[in-house]
Amino acid sequence: MIAQPLSAAGSAKFHLLSAAAIIVLGAALYSQTLRVPFVFDDKPNISENRFVRLTRLDPAALKRAAFRSPSSSRPVANVSFALNHLLGADDVRGYHAVNIGVHLVNGVLVYALCLVTITFGSQGPTRAGHRWAALGTALLFIAHPIQTQAVTYTVQRMRDGRSFTTRHVTARQDGEAIKAALAKRGFDLDLDAFAALDARRKQADV
Repeated sequence: MIAQPLSAAGSAKFHLLSAAAIIVLGAALYSQTLRVPFVFDDKPNISENRFVRLTRLDPAALKRAAFRSPSSSRPVANVSFALNHLLGADDVRGYHAVNIGVHLVNGVLVYALCLVTITFGSQGPTRAGHRWAALGTALLFIAHPIQTQAVTYTVQRMRDGRSFTTRHVTARQDGEAIKAALAKRGFDLDLDAFAALDARRKQADV
């Protein structure tokens, strides 16, 4: 028996319920971590970092927090710590709440990404099996123990910002390096690497 495509109303309802299930599961799993104290690198980057100890919203102070903190290559994370301090001082619950919130949002994004990927690969309408597979993957992402450190260790919020700081890209054709490029702070990636790769592929097709 072939599963029938979902109606628009049915799909929307399932997507909303899936997002709710992901959020409820993640919140339930990590609610007990809200009072975990600062440990290890949390201290120099947060509790002992004078640049994130904001007492009022000030662009100049935010800039100092972003680029003069011990981990100055992670400006987005540093600014988020500063805003956490502004709103809740040293109350660890606010910092953990942000980490949990980021994890929950990522869980919903994983669901959406999986659904799009599966549907695209099938080259057909979304079916019940597709959405259940996407939901199962997202729930596994949310609940898997490997995520524990990233969520409960406050300073691990930096890991996502770091991935957009510096990245070395090398385009290769048949094992041969064609073009190397360096992206600094995630904004100036040299796309010539990919243009060179495309050119080589076109030459190979001639």
